[in-house]
Amino acid sequence: MATALIFFLILLLGCRWIWSVVNDTPDHPQASAGILDMRGWDFEQSHSIPLQGDWEFYPGQLLARAGFGGQKSGHIQVPGNWASSLKVSPNPSFGYGTYRLRILVDPAPAGAYGFWIERILSSSEVEINGQIAAVFGEVAAEAALYQPVTRSYTATYKGEPADEIELIVRVANYSHPDLGGIVKNIRFGSQHAIDKERSLSIALQLVTLMILLLHILYAGILYLFNRNEAALPVFILLLAALSVSIASDHDSLWLQWLPLNDSWALKIKLLAYLFSPFLMLLLIRHLTDIQDRQKSIHWFAAVLGMFTVFVLLGPPLRLYYYFEGIYLFLYLVPFIWFFHTTGKLIIRKYKHSLYLLFTASAVISSLVWGLIQILSKDSGIYYPLDLIVALIGFSSFWFKKYFQNAKDNAELYRKLSESDKRKDEFLANTAHELRTPLHGIINLAQSVFNSEPAGEQALQSRSNMEQLILISRRMSHIVNNLLDLSRLRDHRFDLHPGPMSIHSAAAGVADMAQYLMKDKPVSLSVEIPADLPLAWADEKRVVQILFNLLRGALAFTDNGSISITAESLDDALLVSVSYTGCGIAAAELDRNYTAYEYVNEDTGGIGLGLNISRQLVELHGGFFELSSIPGVASSFSFTLPAATGDSLEAAPDTIFAAGNDTALISIAATDQQDSGDVEFGPRSSLLAQQKLNILAVDDDPVNLKVLADILSSGQFQVTMAGSGSETLDLLTNSEVEWDLLIADVMMPHMSGYELTRRVRKRYSHSELPILLLTARNQIEDIYAGFTAGANDYVAKPVHAAELQYRVWSLASLKRSVHERLKLEAAYLQAQIRPQFIFNTLNAITALSVIDIDQMHDLSEAFTTYLRISFDTVNSGQWVKLGDELELIRAYLHVENAILKEPVSIRWEVEADLTLSIPPLILQPFVENAVNHGFTGHNRSKELHVRIVDQPGSIHVQVRDNGTGMEDSLIRELLNPTRHSNRGAGISNTNRRLLQRYGRGLTITSIPGEGTEVSFEIPQ
Repeated sequence: MATALIFFLILLLGCRWIWSVVNDTPDHPQASAGILDMRGWDFEQSHSIPLQGDWEFYPGQLLARAGFGGQKSGHIQVPGNWASSLKVSPNPSFGYGTYRLRILVDPAPAGAYGFWIERILSSSEVEINGQIAAVFGEVAAEAALYQPVTRSYTATYKGEPADEIELIVRVANYSHPDLGGIVKNIRFGSQHAIDKERSLSIALQLVTLMILLLHILYAGILYLFNRNEAALPVFILLLAALSVSIASDHDSLWLQWLPLNDSWALKIKLLAYLFSPFLMLLLIRHLTDIQDRQKSIHWFAAVLGMFTVFVLLGPPLRLYYYFEGIYLFLYLVPFIWFFHTTGKLIIRKYKHSLYLLFTASAVISSLVWGLIQILSKDSGIYYPLDLIVALIGFSSFWFKKYFQNAKDNAELYRKLSESDKRKDEFLANTAHELRTPLHGIINLAQSVFNSEPAGEQALQSRSNMEQLILISRRMSHIVNNLLDLSRLRDHRFDLHPGPMSIHSAAAGVADMAQYLMKDKPVSLSVEIPADLPLAWADEKRVVQILFNLLRGALAFTDNGSISITAESLDDALLVSVSYTGCGIAAAELDRNYTAYEYVNEDTGGIGLGLNISRQLVELHGGFFELSSIPGVASSFSFTLPAATGDSLEAAPDTIFAAGNDTALISIAATDQQDSGDVEFGPRSSLLAQQKLNILAVDDDPVNLKVLADILSSGQFQVTMAGSGSETLDLLTNSEVEWDLLIADVMMPHMSGYELTRRVRKRYSHSELPILLLTARNQIEDIYAGFTAGANDYVAKPVHAAELQYRVWSLASLKRSVHERLKLEAAYLQAQIRPQFIFNTLNAITALSVIDIDQMHDLSEAFTTYLRISFDTVNSGQWVKLGDELELIRAYLHVENAILKEPVSIRWEVEADLTLSIPPLILQPFVENAVNHGFTGHNRSKELHVRIVDQPGSIHVQVRDNGTGMEDSLIRELLNPTRHSNRGAGISNTNRRLLQRYGRGLTITSIPGEGTEVSFEIPQ
């Protein structure tokens, strides 16, 4: 940004420098004592020159050429204020006088000289060589006769060739109390040069005005189209203020177009300059949506408004004399505020703020050069570039913002298109999800049919089965709703009309609605005459329409009645679904026709029913209408064409056969029935001894019931959970060894993916397999499932036999791994070191000679150790804490008998010895401490076994004062994925604790001081 700013400033200043060079005034003599010697000057090839220097001045006198004889003159610096020469009070610039300058030139052929009077306050007459060249206003010695006209003008001399041009300017001022006379340069040159320069100046002003007016025009048109864009009226007012300031200053163009007196011209000019910076500040705030210091803006606007009223109503004299300071304050503060705001936006790196920086730079340039012109008292040719650049900066910022908004809109459109695509995917996914309850109903019905021999079912059971099948048929329409909406929008929807009975369709829908009504105190009636003519329509779609409307009516009716009626019109049937529910407000009626819109958010749904129903009715050639009186009653009405005689004759006989839904249900039921009880392949006797424990989790109880029925064979024991948190609780607190976890992916609060990730923190893939069930089977879903840690992934609905085989395969794998781990743990215990046995037997032999009693004690301890060790190999999943401690005591007694330096053991047991714990959960730490913990140890060997009760758990701790371990070794031992045989006992115990309780070992060790191993056993 800094580079761009430097480049811009160089460009801006370079343009100003080029302008100055092109229009530079050449070096020229200055007037002295009222005489300017221009002899030898080439007027035809030079620019005009300012008539600066000492002029003759006659204060209080209005003299003509013939009246200068004998008059004593003074001298005054031109341009400048004549207040010091008039010497009057209280208004030092009020008065009149005559300026005189004699210009010496070379006699030349007949030609014309021109004078460009930039500004004289306030009325003036110009006389050249005795000829009146220009009169502006009324020059008079009395204020009552005086008439001010302040503007830029030219005067021309076309006389005989002369060697001297006498310029006389008579001036009167009773308007400006502190400034009067020739206050800006009078430029002199050939008439061609003067006309060229002034014409160029006026042309540039006109071009600038045209640019501003065109901007006002297009901004006004844009505002007519978009009244909400608050920046547009501010922009229009700013352009108008700038236009007025240009037209009222410099050459005062508008005074040539409008009949304004000097007083109103001054007031409008002051207000134009006063409002320009304030409007510029407001514009940048609107464009950047800055909302801070709003109260300050309002206060400043109020002060500015009051001052504006005073300017319009007050006399010009007071404006100049008393309120110049207030005017400067109100003029400069918005500029400072504008620059401050621009700097703040740049610091904050506001998007496209570089253009605002360019604008601020151009404004500063205009202010600085304007001040230079004021100080030099020379307006010269109008320079428009700063203002145009500032305008271009504002416009560029605005256009850039517009294009950015257009780009954002395009990006938004792209995202909306992607969202629309995801919506289509959502429709497909939802349709698949809605197939799941249909699949569950079919499997439940089939399970009931298979539970009893055919022909022995009671009438009520058969009726229930028929109702379940009926519901499954109707539920298929819910699935089709989503797919139909997509086909309707893509114009890929085909109807299969035929003669159908509205009464039959309405009755079927009413039967299904009994299931939907649940325990609602709502009465449903079908009031359709039996002799109602047949309709010519697609029966499947009419049922879909009625079902959607009935669902909508139930959603709005908590207590009351719903009725389905129909009547015959000339060539159509009018069907109505009326209800006495809460109704819909008139303002909300149109929203109900829009997909994914629903008025009553408490009713839920995705807002498809009415939209699909309306489109289906229109495809049939009918009309759809929703009428409602809030709090009284509402009705959905639609028409269908009646079946005429010709259409009945053309209809095939098969139209009265069962619909496709029955066939679909029969196929699904047949598939399920054919599967029967699955006989699995060869199994080991080890796996055949116990049932496989299956933990199934789904938030839908129906799905759980279906899953339990499918896995109802004697080989599986299914436990059901309704949520992920309940599943984790069962895994932590239940004493069951789970062989398989079956989880639904789409569950509230904790998805199947999240549940899988949490379980994988405690169990590896082989220790607890996980089978995910979901209605989605797209590649990204399968990838997400396996990434989370699933062993298998099955899309619903799934064939029962396939599911049974997958469950058996995964559960058997886990059981095999479990048995292997169990045998591994027992093997570690049973793998008594030969050296240990040899040393123990030697010790018993030696004690038989030395100390018979001690020999008996050692033999008893060794026998106890061997007995408990072998019993543990054949034990189940749990042992008593007392048995584990007895094994450890026997082991330590034997070790102390054969060790050269016995181990000092301190017991601190304050826990229930009957507590069930996993086998071999404590002994490996004691054995490891005795055999490895004191290697290279020179101090006395101490071992502390501490088992104490804590709130909700038993704290177990084994501490020694041995050689200790490094942190790297501790991390290796506690890594559940390690493959080294080093420290296998500790790693195996840590893994079993993680699986059983969700918390493993805590090992702290200081090399050279000892090691502490602890864990918690929940009670």
